[in-house]
Amino acid sequence: EDVLKVLGEATANLRLKLGESLSTVQKYDVPLAEATTPSLEALKAYSLGMRALYEGKDAVMVGQNLKRAVEFDPNFALAYSTLGTLYATNLQEPGLASESLQKAFERRNRVSENERLQIEAFYYTLVTGEIEKGIKSLREWKQAYPRSIGPPLNLGFITGYLGQYDTEAREELEAIHLSPSESGPAYANLIEAYLALVGLCLFVAFSVCSRIYFLITAWLTFPAVDTQ
Repeated sequence: EDVLKVLGEATANLRLKLGESLSTVQKYDVPLAEATTPSLEALKAYSLGMRALYEGKDAVMVGQNLKRAVEFDPNFALAYSTLGTLYATNLQEPGLASESLQKAFERRNRVSENERLQIEAFYYTLVTGEIEKGIKSLREWKQAYPRSIGPPLNLGFITGYLGQYDTEAREELEAIHLSPSESGPAYANLIEAYLALVGLCLFVAFSVCSRIYFLITAWLTFPAVDTQ
């Protein structure tokens, strides 16, 4: 726990040096041991899982590390949330997703504001279906932590899920700009958005061309009117 305390203090100092206001740091800062987990082993397992996730590694490998994290610390709320999101998306296990996200939501009052907003966003989006509440949490998260890759990455994912592919592309590009080395999922979402936008443009173009063809064909085959 002493190691985690030192890391937490170093993080707060770094945020100040990067230009974040003192009032914001004080408002959202919670000691790392309290905010994330008092278990160094759990934190190590979680970090390995997140590194694998950002590097685009196999989802099963990511999940194994996240499950180890909650085994080391059964109250590790953020690990439950990330694991639940992985179950819901990459692994297609809706039952396990709801279970993990519910556990994270029940433990959200013992985490930092940063983590709480993330946990609520995925709970509302993937468990209760309250999409607007989920997006609201993500926007609050983004406003409070403008240098974090998490908010635009996940806003892109959710808006893409809603079919708002232009917004998805914009958010994922922002995520890539913020942290190119952690942008494996962002690149995947961005490709999805571009493919969807291209497909939509082709569909619209085909529909317009089909309509023009129909009108021209109708005009050519319409019997001429004898004016004499």
